[in-house]
Amino acid sequence: MEKFRVGQIGLGGRGMGHLSGIFCERDDVVVTYVCDVYEDRCAAAVKMVEEKNGNTPKSTTNYKEVCESPDVDVVIVTSAWENHIPACVYAMECGKQVATEVGGASSIDDCWKLVNTYEKTAVRSNVWQSALPPLYLAASEAGVLFILWFGAKNVLGTGWSVWDIAAFTTFLSCFTKLVVKSSKAAKLFNAVQKAEVSWTRIKPLMKQPEQLAPLRIPEPADVTLENLSFAYGGEPVFTGLSLTARPGDIIGITGPVACGKSTLGRVFLCEAPYGGSARFGGTEFSALTPRQISATVGYLGHDPELSADTVQNNVLCGSEQEAEPYLAEAALDDEVRRMEQGLETVIGPGGTRLSGGQAQRLALARTLAHRRPVLVLDDPFSALDRNTEDIVFRNLQEYAKDKVVFLISHRLYHFPQMQKVIFMDGGKTTVGTHAELMAAEPVYLQLYENQTSQKGGEGA
Repeated sequence: MEKFRVGQIGLGGRGMGHLSGIFCERDDVVVTYVCDVYEDRCAAAVKMVEEKNGNTPKSTTNYKEVCESPDVDVVIVTSAWENHIPACVYAMECGKQVATEVGGASSIDDCWKLVNTYEKTAVRSNVWQSALPPLYLAASEAGVLFILWFGAKNVLGTGWSVWDIAAFTTFLSCFTKLVVKSSKAAKLFNAVQKAEVSWTRIKPLMKQPEQLAPLRIPEPADVTLENLSFAYGGEPVFTGLSLTARPGDIIGITGPVACGKSTLGRVFLCEAPYGGSARFGGTEFSALTPRQISATVGYLGHDPELSADTVQNNVLCGSEQEAEPYLAEAALDDEVRRMEQGLETVIGPGGTRLSGGQAQRLALARTLAHRRPVLVLDDPFSALDRNTEDIVFRNLQEYAKDKVVFLISHRLYHFPQMQKVIFMDGGKTTVGTHAELMAAEPVYLQLYENQTSQKGGEGA
């Protein structure tokens, strides 16, 4: 089997997840190059590929080396969003096939950069295929010259046989039609080849959807973590996390940038194996089926995905209930009422007609509308002003009286009101109340004081 040689640019949380859960699991892919601005991430990725696939990919901190490498057929871009455009454009200019994760472009100008580069490079890469039908036509038309020359000799009686004018014109007409048809047949052949590739991709999606029974939402229960750890390719992201959270608890999770906060949140989704123990009630999360996890854990990522539909449909997702209460809990109800069509306002692809804060709150309302005993909220306040954040947090406290909430955030204004805080730094986890961490962790103290002093102190 011929394998696609893949070079991946970007090895953060999502990048390593793609690498481990997708590319290293495919029989038709070999990872030949990995790239990240952080050398330790590159080393972890190389080790992971070695363990999973047995080959040692090259590594670099310069994405251009991946794009220029003759050992790479396909470039996968999972870097920070601001780097998507330059990496994708350069890869296409180098003649590579390119794929990028969501958020490939953040402006109209960026979209046009991708489109224009694709069109320019697509013409270059497909020039031979595009030239085949004209070449067939030219070769066939050359036969007309043969007929004109030898046919004329036949008419004059000096050729291979004796023709009259009627025989000559009839033969020439038939030959010309044959030329045109053969050229169209060559074009059809190319189209069939493309259609075959497309059908191979589409066919698995043509199955009748499976009729699933309604989700059975479990009763509230404790969440217990014992010596929980997680690693990418043998490199630990965090270790030694132990705590017990009871229904009604809001557990804050914070730490410096790239410390593994989002990774901890996704552990509850069991998308990759974890170490130690994580239990809901008496059951390991890893022992739950995907549908049981869907019924147990409500997850809101830090990059909310919204559909090009109405406000109401984005909240309810087909469920038969009212959207207004959940919009109110997300402090979005008044703004929706002022929209031109209220709940029936179409928000555009990815929520393009909403502000960043509105999109974030709409995604939060959707998460709250589908009640689960465990909620994981990844940075739900990042695009909100302080007053709106205060309102949403108060509503969340009331909403979560029978739920365990893990709230990941860089903003620490409300951490004093949380039952426990998980502080992550350098792979180490420290659990305690806000007051305990203020006394025990200088970095946490500094983060909190920097934020509250900028806003006029705690409670501002």
